[in-house]
Amino acid sequence: MKIINKLHDKFMEVKEIRRIERVCNLLENSSFDSVSNPAMPREVKTMAIVMPFIGVTSGGGSSILRIGTSIANRGIELTYLVQGNKSQKDIEELKQNASISIPNYQGTFKRFEDHEEYYDICMATNWQSVYYCKQLKGYKAYFIQDFEPFFFDVGDEYMLAKKTYTFGFHHISLGPWNLKQIEKNVQGVHSKSDYITFPYEPSEYSMVERDYLSYQSKKSFNMAVYIKESGRRIPAIIQYLLKETEKKLLDHGIKLNVYYYGLKKDVHVLSGTNLGLLTKKQLFELYKKVDFGMVASMTNISLVPYEMLATGLPTFEFKDGSYSAFLGNDTAMLIGFDPNELTNRILEVINNPQQLIDMNSKAMNQLKELSWEKTCEEFYKIITSGSELNG
Repeated sequence: MKIINKLHDKFMEVKEIRRIERVCNLLENSSFDSVSNPAMPREVKTMAIVMPFIGVTSGGGSSILRIGTSIANRGIELTYLVQGNKSQKDIEELKQNASISIPNYQGTFKRFEDHEEYYDICMATNWQSVYYCKQLKGYKAYFIQDFEPFFFDVGDEYMLAKKTYTFGFHHISLGPWNLKQIEKNVQGVHSKSDYITFPYEPSEYSMVERDYLSYQSKKSFNMAVYIKESGRRIPAIIQYLLKETEKKLLDHGIKLNVYYYGLKKDVHVLSGTNLGLLTKKQLFELYKKVDFGMVASMTNISLVPYEMLATGLPTFEFKDGSYSAFLGNDTAMLIGFDPNELTNRILEVINNPQQLIDMNSKAMNQLKELSWEKTCEEFYKIITSGSELNG
């Protein structure tokens, strides 16, 4: 045991040293000064999107690629500059991941170190990329997909993420929630701000025929649950909540089978089955087979509840998250962290499935106006608002 403890302490020491090195390297060529953002370009010919390395299942990465592809398809020369001292081998792997995520993506990937002298628009996509983006010449924009200080305990990363909103970039938020958090939690913000509609892709997740009335006679239910090893997805709370709910439902003669996805396959879960990381095709197949879905949007809303609802899947979300700010209180079953509350809510909709029919109808009304095509059009109008065409 002493050897294990020593190894653990050594691992944590090395991990902390590397974290400090990453922070110092990030700041080495940057500063905390606000940028002197020029007027928006009268004509946008070139654009750089500074971004992290993305994996195949990265929802945030897919959003960047969708917007970048739309920009490139409109005739703007689009370059993705990959931050973090990546090698050319990393860039090739990233291209492959991008092709899997968005098969017809447009734009050119380069290491950040290979950037050009000037771009009409330089856009950051996460808090670290802001520090890189400050080194570029051109109009500075900040595509904000979440309020990232909430990702960290108060410390280096929390403070550095929070500081990025004070640098004078043009803030373009995915939905209005982020801008409200910035206004509420950050002082010294003097930035132009816009937001685009939070979308989903209708062609990827279509409506599935479901017999909600049959829930009354069923004794076994399947639930698809999205969790990640990330605090903002509350993986510990969700697993405890569902483990206890499974026990309580058995007392009512109901079997609840939980299928987690979003974790690596070898991660142990407290109950249920861990399906690992799923492709879009595999995920759609899962949604077809289950009776309920669950996801926690504790910071800016996830794409996942949109996709679940689009298939007609009755969805559980959390009262303390951002869901209601986007899709209201009556399109999903909003719950707290108490297993008794979840158990009672499940029993309630099983015994009165008309509630599920009504929720589905309201969700469809919310979703019918949404698409990535519409959102990308909004984004394009924002970045070209200084042009003669859109001014």
